[in-house]
Parts: sequence; C-alpha cells; structure tokens
Amino acid sequence: MAEELPSPHRSTQIWDAKTRRKTGEPMRHTGPIEDVEFSPDGRFILSVSADGTARVWDAHNGDPVSDPLRHDQQIVSGEWARGGDRVLTAYYDRTARLWPLHLWPESSAPGWLPDLAEAVGGLRLTVSGTYSHVPIDEVIEQRTKLAAMDEGDRPATG
Repeated sequence: MAEELPSPHRSTQIWDAKTRRKTGEPMRHTGPIEDVEFSPDGRFILSVSADGTARVWDAHNGDPVSDPLRHDQQIVSGEWARGGDRVLTAYYDRTARLWPLHLWPESSAPGWLPDLAEAVGGLRLTVSGTYSHVPIDEVIEQRTKLAAMDEGDRPATG
C-alpha cells in the first residue's frame, strides 16, 4: 500500500501491508503532494504535486521510472488511463492534460552496484540529487555483505 500524507507533506511512502514496514525510499516532490494513484496493473504509482510535477514510481521499491511530467501550474489531481499507458493531470484553472507515459528502460546494472559505490566512496546520492555521508556502520555492513557474496556474483576488483 502507498501512504499519502496530508499536505504539506512533500513525500509519500510505500508500506508492506503484511509486515507493516516501509519499503524503499520515500517518493519525493519539492512541493506538497496533492494526489497519489496506483496504475491499473498495480506496478506503478502516480503522484502529483503543487510543485507542478507528476511523477511515476515503481510500486515495488519507490524508484522513479520516468522523467517528471512538468507543468507551469499546480497539479491538483492525477488519474491513470485504463490501459495504464497514459496519465491525466488536472489543474486549478480547470484544464487537464493527457500525458503519454515514457518509461525509462529497465536497468541492466547489477543489484550490488549501489552497495559497492557506497562502500567504496562513503557517500550516497539522495532522491533530491544531493550527497549524504553513509554512516560507518552501514559502510562496514555493505563491505561485509559484498565480501560474503559468491565468487561468480562478486564484482571484479583491481
């Protein structure tokens, strides 16, 4: 399930209904979130914001899957088209826009790559595009996890 927090929250979060724990990182906007909707097939989440953007996220992990859909006005509502290949956004000036959905290609990067980058560099790229320091206990945990990987799954070194 996705949680839409009452405005002026600028993020929404996916929760595992069985474990009642957060999954993935919060899905962030720079302005208050006005609406959140699951796609018809449940694979994606659409969030719309007063910052003039609509965002499409992976419903499993909260990662963005397309470029932001930008408008010069506050978006107040969003809906998925029946086929899930387009989204409709509505604005305070009583206009609406139908957007074709252009998803990014699936990543071919191995799942361990972000852990390796954080373990080596000690920095993490945040959703907002800034860097934050990875706490030392997390760096040690990531290095231990990477060292314990099977030889065939381990990244090549030096």
